[in-house]
Amino acid sequence: MFSVPGAAPYEGLSADSSQALRHRWDRYHQPSDEYHEAFPFAGLQRYAEYAYLIARAVDLGEVPAPRRR
Repeated sequence: MFSVPGAAPYEGLSADSSQALRHRWDRYHQPSDEYHEAFPFAGLQRYAEYAYLIARAVDLGEVPAPRRR
């Protein structure tokens, strides 16, 4: 499972700033990657907790049945 932020602005940033960061960092990690203070870390804990809760539910067999249309 991989949790990816949606199209909304990053937490605490404007839409323009978020788009500029996506353009700069929206690629697979490279060996040359470096830490940048401008990276928006504010929402990462929330994404990590969400991924944990999904994995825990799967581990406990709490996956809901598929929806019927």
